[in-house]
Amino acid sequence: MIRRLCCVPFDEEQHLPQLQSFDCGAEAYQVEISEWIRNSGPNCVLDDLKKWSGLRVWVYTLDDTIVGFGSLGLSKWDLREIGAGKTKIPVKLIPDVGIRREFQGKPTEATNKFDRYSSQILDDLIFKAKSREQRVRWLGLFVHPDNRGAIKLYERHDFKLLKKVSYSHKDFNMTYPAMLLDLDSVDLELT
Repeated sequence: MIRRLCCVPFDEEQHLPQLQSFDCGAEAYQVEISEWIRNSGPNCVLDDLKKWSGLRVWVYTLDDTIVGFGSLGLSKWDLREIGAGKTKIPVKLIPDVGIRREFQGKPTEATNKFDRYSSQILDDLIFKAKSREQRVRWLGLFVHPDNRGAIKLYERHDFKLLKKVSYSHKDFNMTYPAMLLDLDSVDLELT
């Protein structure tokens, strides 16, 4: 039987010390995610929690080990390309999500890719986005164009690539394309 991750709200005092060795990998986009959750400076988890009203962050554990984390916030996007109106509309946003390097692709005995820890985390974020009190139809995220593993994960969970919505990351001189999920099409029950 595949073990399920436990989800708990991020707590600075409890989790920040445990996250100091959190490592998603060596690629620039993996380092960016690792640094966001383990640091406390500008544009990191604590800074974003202070300045972004409604941002929520969770850690996902197996026993006492932090496997990954995820976050949800609210944004507004121009979704005219999918026929969703003429003005910017609310979108639940996954600003940051990461899985510790040693847990990527795990558990290896999972015959169904949806049982992998990365899918468990994404499914939980989708479930939270769909069931939160402020009902929003769309769930979006931005993904580094070279992060093929993440793009495949998001596509497996029915996120669609948008052509006209992106995020220009000034630190990396890189444009991150947006991916979008219609929460009305999701029938998700987590156990």
